[in-house]
Amino acid sequence: MNQYSDDRKKWIDTTREDFLKIAQKYQDDIVKVIKDKYIRLLDLKDGNIVFSAKNMATLSMMDAQLKKVADLRGDELLKWFYDQVIKNAELNKGYFTEMVGKTGVEKALNAALKQVLMSLGYDGERFIKDSGLYELSRVSDPIRKIKAETIKAISAGVSWANYAESITNLVQKSGVIENHFRTNAYDTFQQVDRKIGFNMATGLGMKYAKFSEGLMTTSRSFCKKNVGKVFTFDEIEAWKDQEWDGKNENYDPVTDVGGYNCTHTLDFITERLAFILRPELKKISV
Repeated sequence: MNQYSDDRKKWIDTTREDFLKIAQKYQDDIVKVIKDKYIRLLDLKDGNIVFSAKNMATLSMMDAQLKKVADLRGDELLKWFYDQVIKNAELNKGYFTEMVGKTGVEKALNAALKQVLMSLGYDGERFIKDSGLYELSRVSDPIRKIKAETIKAISAGVSWANYAESITNLVQKSGVIENHFRTNAYDTFQQVDRKIGFNMATGLGMKYAKFSEGLMTTSRSFCKKNVGKVFTFDEIEAWKDQEWDGKNENYDPVTDVGGYNCTHTLDFITERLAFILRPELKKISV
C-alpha cells in the first residue's frame, strides 16, 4: 500500500527475531544459576543425590535465585516490549497519515495505543502483576518445571550425572524458556500491529481493508484464497463463520487473520481506493 506498510511487516519480522534472541539470553542466565552454582552444592552419596535437609535448602535457594533472575530479566523484557509497541504505533501513524492525511490521525493513534496497551496489561505506568504479559516475563511455568525436576531427583536419589543431564535436556536442548516465549507470545507482535491498525481505522471511520500480498509453501488455503483481495469490515467479521485448516480456537479475524503464526496483515484503505481495487463495492455501497 505504501512504504509504511512494508515497514510494519519488517517490524514484525525483526521484532520476532529479537524476541527469540532475548529468550536465548534469558535461558543462558537460568542455566548459569542452575549448572554453574546450585547443582554443584547438592549432597551426594556414592555419586547419587541424597534426600536431605541440606539438599532441600539448596533447592529453596536455587528457586529464590531463579526468581530474582526472572524479576530482573522480566522487567527488562517488559520495557523492551513497551518500546516495540511504541515503534509500531509510529509506523501505523505514518501509514494512516499517507493513506488519509493528517486530520484525525493523532487522535485515532492515541486512542488505539491506549486500548492495545490496556489489553496487554499496561495501566499507564507499568504492566500490572497477573496480566498475561507480566506472567510471561516471569517464566513461572519453566521455573516450576525446573523445580519439579530437581525435587524428583532429590526424592528418588538419582545419580548426579543423570540429574545434570536431565536438567540440561530440559533447559538447553528442549529450550524450555525459548519454547515458553514462542508458544505464548510469538504471535503477539502481529496482533499488536493488527489491533493498532484496526482501532485506528475504526477511529478514522474507515471500513475497508486489503489482505496483504505474499505466499509461502506453508500458506493455508484461506490465505491463498484471499491474498491481495479487498474486503469490507463486515466480510472480515464473517470469517469467524468459515472453517479451514490452521484456524485457531477463539479466532478473531482482525488479530488472527489466517490463524496461528499467520504472517499476513490487513492494510486498511480508504473507500476511494477500495472502489478502485474492487469496483463492484461501489454498487454494493449505493
